[in-house]
Amino acid sequence: MGRLVIERSTERGLKAVSLYKTIEAVEYIVEELGCLDPRLSSVEKAYSDVIEIRVSSCEESERVFKEVIREIEDTIGKRVRIVRGSSGFGAGIGDLYRALSSIIEQDMRDLMKPFALETAYRGGIEYMSILLYSSKWIILEGERHRVRAPWIDESIAIAHTHPPKNCIPSRPDLESCLELISSGGVVCGIVSIDCMFTLSLESPATEGDFEHLMRIINSYDDILESIGERGVGGIEEIFSNKGGSLRAYIRPI
Repeated sequence: MGRLVIERSTERGLKAVSLYKTIEAVEYIVEELGCLDPRLSSVEKAYSDVIEIRVSSCEESERVFKEVIREIEDTIGKRVRIVRGSSGFGAGIGDLYRALSSIIEQDMRDLMKPFALETAYRGGIEYMSILLYSSKWIILEGERHRVRAPWIDESIAIAHTHPPKNCIPSRPDLESCLELISSGGVVCGIVSIDCMFTLSLESPATEGDFEHLMRIINSYDDILESIGERGVGGIEEIFSNKGGSLRAYIRPI
């Protein structure tokens, strides 16, 4: 089990969780009220304490509508207003997911860079960061070439360090990503002193995304052999789910 090194709140972490809660509200009204084409006037409005969601229509009755809105507000701690008859302009669910992934990835990079240096100069001791629903990041210290944490249900993102010049996820790394996304998480990453790998959702997760990750996990050894023949673009293509929501990126630090 990883040893707790630090617990930290960041401005980006606070914004990420605020945006995550707005996405929860949007997804909830689609699933529970049958609302169509939900949009905010802009991504920036997602950080407000009062969320105005524009929809073209909703299926449920006014009584059910009010009950569900109260449930959403109690869950996320924000006021929610639904405006029906929208024109279809503004930030949709995909825009919100992409903004959320971008904020988390930036914070993840800046938080983990110093720990990637520790990994490089301490013989491969790895570190893990976890963004919680409380808006706090916790950072754990593991062992040489391994870090393991007890599963935390309210994890939104996880990342861990790798030795220099190694940003390719291992099979256990991918299994952790699968568990994270299956539990409502959005981004998992690997950070070294040279590069950063992220696997992120750019829209709500689909059954195809889970199946895609399972195929990679089950055929990992064969895939690993083929990675050496590919450039960065080829590696990103392997781990991304074409036609789905999962996107993989490898970027220099």
